[in-house]
Amino acid sequence: MTKESVFHLNRLLAEGESETIEFKESFDEEAVETISAFANANGGVLLVGVADDGTVKGLPLGKETLRDWTNRIAQATHVHPHQIEHFSREGKTVVAIQVAESAIKPVPCRGRYFKRVGKSNRQMSDDDLTRAVLEKVGMTWDQVVEPRAKLTDLDPKQLRRFRKLCNLKGRRLIAEIFFNIGWIERWGSGIQKILDECAAAKLPEPMFEEKQGALWVAFRHDILVEGQLRSLRLSERQVRAVMLIEEKGSITNSEYQELGQVSTRTASRELADLVQKGILEQVGLTGKGTFYRLKASETRQTRH
Repeated sequence: MTKESVFHLNRLLAEGESETIEFKESFDEEAVETISAFANANGGVLLVGVADDGTVKGLPLGKETLRDWTNRIAQATHVHPHQIEHFSREGKTVVAIQVAESAIKPVPCRGRYFKRVGKSNRQMSDDDLTRAVLEKVGMTWDQVVEPRAKLTDLDPKQLRRFRKLCNLKGRRLIAEIFFNIGWIERWGSGIQKILDECAAAKLPEPMFEEKQGALWVAFRHDILVEGQLRSLRLSERQVRAVMLIEEKGSITNSEYQELGQVSTRTASRELADLVQKGILEQVGLTGKGTFYRLKASETRQTRH
């Protein structure tokens, strides 16, 4: 077990249970439900062999245990864990199962569906399931046809009220009707042009907000500008590493060590600091396949 592996395991234990971290003393049915809930949310890491309070209990592990667990997960949820590893801490074995957010939701668990709420698993309601299915096919509630409705069911007074109070989604549907009859461009085409221009200028996406009956657009600077990076109290090594990642796409712990001429422990600590500050994200839990890349721009912007 490498020092980097120890560092990441200790960090997870120190953070405690959350929306993306769960502790289980054994691999039971609730553990499988947690994997389904992670896949239906933002992904997460399940640590098996750890009590709820973060105490390492350990568990016995045979030659085929991890393979059996992987098969049980696949049979129950059709999910294949992003990464599954075992570690030794104080002579006790802990298994880390990393689950990615599923691109196809909702993910079942033996015929039931779960979602992550805080540090608990909750069974999804009918509304949750319907919303997940609509999102999967790119629809919203106001696009669902009610076959039983008739023209005489419409109240002219309520229609006038709707025109005044309709939200952005309602406007989208109305705009699509106007587009179909040739009165306007397709809804959202102007926004796409703004996004394209920002991308061409290497600027982060702007923030769109509806207020006072109008659509407001706020353009923001990216914190990856070198001067703003220094304002976050980053070391010279960290600034150089971020600029290098922006150029080549990613960096590993070993590459960071070589760049800054530092030890594995120092590299792990400074990379973790960049992750905590929302500049980088870690891909992979531990090992040679782990690397760091810039976090999605919408989560690393400052407003102006």
